[in-house]
Amino acid sequence: MTTTKDKDTQAFQTKCRALESVIGLERASQLWKAFAVMDEEGRTELEEQVRLLTNTRLNMDVQDTTPVFLPPTASDSAGDIPVGSVFYNKNDMHTFKIRYAELMGHVGYFGQTGSGKTNNAHLLAIGIHKQGIPLWVCDFKRTWRELRALPEFQDLLVFTVGRDSVAPISFNPLIPIEGVDPQTYIKLIVAVLAQSFFLGEGVNYVLTVCLSELYEEFGVYRGAPAHYPTFRDLLHKVRHYPVKSGRESLWLSSALIRPNQASHRDSISISVDAKQVASWCSQGNGRSRML
Repeated sequence: MTTTKDKDTQAFQTKCRALESVIGLERASQLWKAFAVMDEEGRTELEEQVRLLTNTRLNMDVQDTTPVFLPPTASDSAGDIPVGSVFYNKNDMHTFKIRYAELMGHVGYFGQTGSGKTNNAHLLAIGIHKQGIPLWVCDFKRTWRELRALPEFQDLLVFTVGRDSVAPISFNPLIPIEGVDPQTYIKLIVAVLAQSFFLGEGVNYVLTVCLSELYEEFGVYRGAPAHYPTFRDLLHKVRHYPVKSGRESLWLSSALIRPNQASHRDSISISVDAKQVASWCSQGNGRSRML
């Protein structure tokens, strides 16, 4: 059980930590160490002194019980991409930067409407852009296109996904990535389709064979294609796939996945075949709409 004395001790320690940035770590530590060894009368006197010091140096009311959020130190704020300044006690202390390694993780902005989440994200984007790092933004509120007004974002491309009449985004995912072997790239494409449409090994095999034949026909393996195959070509190839066995017939036209969930009374059955996958992907003038 937390006693009143414990609460007073915690409150004093919090005030000492809050004062670190204005009186220095050494002096704040001295106050806390002195408080720890003093008797009750000495603690009471020291508490009054720290209350007055907090009021004058941190612009806090002596009766203020608001929790103190300590600012990050200069070493904690060091990094590669500046995103703002650490503002504490009505003063700019130092610049806060994001490290390159931190870009590989997740970053979250939390706050009420108008608290500056979007502005801070814009600062992060500007810093990333200045470092020559490409970025992709999914903007559902249409606020990021405002960056085009900045000189450094004159090359910003804006696509309107779902609005084909404005600036639709389309691409042909069957064009191998530069430097990647076509056979390896086929495996990557089939793996993506398998994850997207819950495909099984049978349909994966059919798609792999059809894509390999298309790459051969279009000269992709030879490294000199006049143009690349699209999902429309893949759809045509799958539709004319020569069935050699009853098992391949099932792969081509019957159920692909039937995940039975033992924890539920009713099982869930989903039927997807290779023709459906190729048909879905081929919609849109021969280019993929998978995004």
